[in-house]
Amino acid sequence: MGAMRKKRYGVQQSAEADEAGLRMGPRSLAQCWADQMEGNVRVETLDPAGCTGEQITAFCTLVRLGCEVASAGLGDRVRQAVRLVFLYDEGKLAGVAAIKRPHHSYRQRVFKSAAVELARGSYSLELGWVFVDENHRRRGHSTRLVEAAMASVSVADVFATSRSNNVAMHKSLERHGFKRSGNDYPSTRKKGTLRLFTGRPPNNEYLGSSGQVSRSRSRR
Repeated sequence: MGAMRKKRYGVQQSAEADEAGLRMGPRSLAQCWADQMEGNVRVETLDPAGCTGEQITAFCTLVRLGCEVASAGLGDRVRQAVRLVFLYDEGKLAGVAAIKRPHHSYRQRVFKSAAVELARGSYSLELGWVFVDENHRRRGHSTRLVEAAMASVSVADVFATSRSNNVAMHKSLERHGFKRSGNDYPSTRKKGTLRLFTGRPPNNEYLGSSGQVSRSRSRR
C-alpha cells in the first residue's frame, strides 16, 4: 500500500502573526499548526508556547548532539522561537528544526561575515536548529523538516546557514527556494566554514480572518 500523507491547516490568524508573515495554529496559537504523516513518519509544527517541558527538553537534546550551538541558555532560546518542528520516525523523535527570530546583531554578523549586504528590516527570520539523529539519516528527513518549517511562514524573508561541506542540507535548502549567498566564512563553534543561504517561503499564501487561503500581495 502506498504511503499516506495528510495535512491539517488552521483557521485563526493573529494580527501580529499576519504582520510577520506567519501562519498560525489550527486549534489555538499554542497548539500544533500542522501534522504531516507519511508512512511511519510524522511531522508536527508547533508554537513553542504550546510545547510541554518534555518536548522542549527533547528538542534541545537533539540540537545539542549537533555541537553547533551554545548549550547555555538553549532552552530559553528555543522557547522564544517562532515555530518548532518535530519529526517522528516509527514513534521516536528523529529530527528537529525551527523558525527563529534572531537578534539584529546576530543577523548583521552573519551577513557581514558572508559579505552580503543586509537591508534594514529584511531577513528577520532564520531557519535553524535542523538536525536529524544519525540513526535516521539518508531517509529524506532533513527535506521533510525544511518543508514543514517553511510551510509555516508566508511573506517574511528567511535565511539559513549550513556547514559548507553539508551537501545534503544544501540540496534540501535549494529544493525549497534557498540560494547560496555571498562567501563561505569561518565557524566560531567548530573547525571549518559556514555557508549563508537566503530565500523566501515556497508560497505567498496566508490564512485570512475568514479561514480561507488567500494570495499575499507581497512581492516575491
